[in-house]
Order: sequence, then structure tokens, then C-alpha cells
Amino acid sequence: MISYRCYHSVGLRKNLRVARRCRKFIMKQHSNENPNADPYLQILNVEELYLKKSQDNIIPKIVDACNSAIELQKEKELFHLEALANERAGCILAELGYSNANRYYHEAIHVNQNKWGANMKSEWLKNFFKQDLKNLDQH
Repeated sequence: MISYRCYHSVGLRKNLRVARRCRKFIMKQHSNENPNADPYLQILNVEELYLKKSQDNIIPKIVDACNSAIELQKEKELFHLEALANERAGCILAELGYSNANRYYHEAIHVNQNKWGANMKSEWLKNFFKQDLKNLDQH
């Protein structure tokens, strides 16, 4: 995911190549029926779809992929990955201009971080997104 984020921030193709190489490795693990691969693969699939954000009708697919990734983490009770999937969904949809969705996902992050016991991370995220949430309250 870091390589995907670096690619979005800086635009170096090298970062995209690294991200896709990692995704390919996890896809291979998934095809070998590694039960640990699927939760990560779902999150990386969202990142891969986000690369196609300029295509027509891609946003509903991104939203569906985000929700699918979150539901999988919830089913498996992987609270840390559920929080991560919510965090990425909120950021991606905010970048696409969907600030109300941003609020929903960021509130879910706070709940999942607390379930996981990552109280400091939860507080940091709450403060980090406080300005976004405050701006949404005013609308």
C-alpha cells in the first residue's frame, strides 16, 4: 500500500511497479489457498481500482470494492485490517470528492481502532481528521 500511495503522491512508475509486484505475490499466495492472503488482497484490489479513477463508471466499483474489503475484515474479526480498509476507503473517496463518505469511514476507523486496542492511533486519527469532520458539520 505504501508503494501505491507513493505513486499517487509522486507519480514515479518505479513505485507502481513495486506495488504491483507485491500484489502479484499476494495473489499467488491467495491462489495457493493461503488464508492470510485474502484480507490483504482485498485492500490492494481497492488501490488497484483507484488507479483507474479517471475511467467512466469506476467510482461505484471502487465503493463496492471498499465495502467488500471492509466486510471481509469484519467477518474475519481482523479489526486492525478493518480499520485500515476504512481509512483507505475514506481517503480515496475524499480524494474523489465524496466528503460525506469520508466522514462515515473515518468514524468507523475510530470504532475499529478502539476494538483493536490501538487507542493512541485512534486518537491520532481522530485529531488528524478532526478538521475534515468539523468542516462537514458546518455544511
